Amino acid sequence: MKYSKYEVDKPFPGPIPSGDGFSFEFGPDGNMMLIVQYRKPTADEQKALEFGFIRYAIYEHPDILTMCWVFQFPRPVHCVDAPFHAGLYVRYTDDRVEKFLAGEAHSLMTFVLDGNILKMIRQSVLRPEAMTIFRDIVCRQATQPITQEHYKDEIDLIYQYTPEQLLTKGSVFLHKGEPE
Repeated sequence: MKYSKYEVDKPFPGPIPSGDGFSFEFGPDGNMMLIVQYRKPTADEQKALEFGFIRYAIYEHPDILTMCWVFQFPRPVHCVDAPFHAGLYVRYTDDRVEKFLAGEAHSLMTFVLDGNILKMIRQSVLRPEAMTIFRDIVCRQATQPITQEHYKDEIDLIYQYTPEQLLTKGSVFLHKGEPE
């Protein structure tokens, strides 16, 4: 297996979001990755991203399989969301979903990009209860391949709520205290 080398202030070797936002991915070895695209952050935004998320939630809409991670950072970044459906991974031939399900890691790697340049790497350990919920969702999703068009329709159902509302509607987990 070929491993990617991640270096701060160098081009990011993974998928690069086209616009500002957060995306949740599985890496080639099944690792969980939160990819943050934040072009030219202000000093306060940079400070919030460096602090990391305070709490997070897993939101499941009752009528669809697409779920949504929600991460609460200090302000001004505050609440952000990252929808996910494991059924999208049928396009890969490297068994990312199976590798994730076979592992027992609770680690989330966060990569903060400014354009294609990696600006920060952070590793966070997620709570076992969150991982149990997420693994159950991934098992259900993995048996249901989904097209990009259907995925976008499901995301529209999720986005009837703001990230703040999704945080309160989801299963919420404390990650660390508020910054001083």
